[in-house]
Amino acid sequence: MKKEIFFDKLKIFIGLEIHITVNSEKKIFNLSKNYKEKISPNKNIGKWELGYLGVLPIINFQVIEKALKLANSLNMKINETIIFDRKIYNYPDLSKGYQITQKEKVFATSGYFDVIDEEKKITVPIKSIHLEEDTAKIIYSKDEIFLDFNRSGNPLIELVTDPIFSDIKKLINFIKQLRTLLIYLDISDSKMEMGQIRIDINYSLIIDNIYFTPRYEIKNLNSLNNIEICLEEEIKKHYIFFSQNLSPPISQTMKFDEKKKKTFFSREKKEYYFIPEINIPPIKLKKKQIKNCKKKLPIIPSILWKKIIKKTKINNINKLINNVDLIKLISIIFKKKIISEKNINFFINFYLFFLSPEFNFYDINNLLSNKKNFLFVFNLFKKKKINKNNLKEFIKSLDNKKTNKKFFLLDNKKINKKIFFHYLEKIWIEEKFNNSIEIKKIKNFFLGRMKKIFHNFSIKKIVENVDYFLNQKTKN
Repeated sequence: MKKEIFFDKLKIFIGLEIHITVNSEKKIFNLSKNYKEKISPNKNIGKWELGYLGVLPIINFQVIEKALKLANSLNMKINETIIFDRKIYNYPDLSKGYQITQKEKVFATSGYFDVIDEEKKITVPIKSIHLEEDTAKIIYSKDEIFLDFNRSGNPLIELVTDPIFSDIKKLINFIKQLRTLLIYLDISDSKMEMGQIRIDINYSLIIDNIYFTPRYEIKNLNSLNNIEICLEEEIKKHYIFFSQNLSPPISQTMKFDEKKKKTFFSREKKEYYFIPEINIPPIKLKKKQIKNCKKKLPIIPSILWKKIIKKTKINNINKLINNVDLIKLISIIFKKKIISEKNINFFINFYLFFLSPEFNFYDINNLLSNKKNFLFVFNLFKKKKINKNNLKEFIKSLDNKKTNKKFFLLDNKKINKKIFFHYLEKIWIEEKFNNSIEIKKIKNFFLGRMKKIFHNFSIKKIVENVDYFLNQKTKN
């Protein structure tokens, strides 16, 4: 049977539980530092995570502020009272024997997230988000199990969707754009390779309206590639069961073996036992606090791109949509009204062609901080009076308050000697020339370099100024 015929017969329902490590200095229930970078195992441990008797949780309010930002950006209904629960289970990664999380009354519910796609906009319903503490990391070997408690107690936001995904590519696109939002709003660094976003997939499927599976869960996927491979393998597995007239396996929790690229059984699905967390009293949020958080939010990337798409003809929008620096720059431009919206397409080309990868965000953000300077450089570029080779030097010079902008008004008839000699001096130093070198041997080298930088200028003027510069060097 052909693969495409099989997929025509298949209906898959995929839901996500996304565990997001909050970009906070401290852990969620104690004052230990958050684990962010690679360090030796068990170098970042607090008494709380190890379950010492008598140690009580201390709430980190920075985590609540970040959760408010996310809930507001996802248009969610926020509960004004924050209550925590204990999730009771015995597993090696929990010394206390329970995890503090939210069950009875989660942080926020009933939101949505707009995913921008070249084909059409997709609105993804968000079921809920809640706060919890991370567990230790379990490292398996053939004979032993090792525990690393560095990440234990890290602040997590868990975002849950209903099983609304049926297309793997659209699912991947959602995760990419959610990750962009988290970085853009400074909620999480979202480095998947560091486990700062870990994804549990819940899925069930139907084949040919005959083969019905229960719900399965695949835990702790930390790369988009693994998610794609994992789901494709699961679909193939069930197709084999279906083709052999076998019943699907019972509902279960699985893990993914990155080396073998296969899922494996972990445990049967079970219900957990929850009790209220009595050591953290209810936390009341004020309506004004929630509204102020919403007001302070920058323009959300999906809204920004919807505005841009209406006014521009941009190819490959999916490649641009996850460029966090570009989104930050465009939001600043819109907020400060630095250039008109009709010029935004020109700015994107300006950014992509000239500022990447030669520039970093700091360079261009510095320029944007001064509206007059930005407009000055932008208009020079638009009139083709500056090019890729000299743009960066212009921006650096504009950072200098003493710089006279007249030095940048360059055209074919006149070369400003101060700018021209700046480049000549720079090349002289970089190439480590000295006064004893025969000038004729390096004149052509300088002429070639300066023609590339000042390609709009007359050859006669370039030769005159190179000659003058080299003559001055020999006199010295």
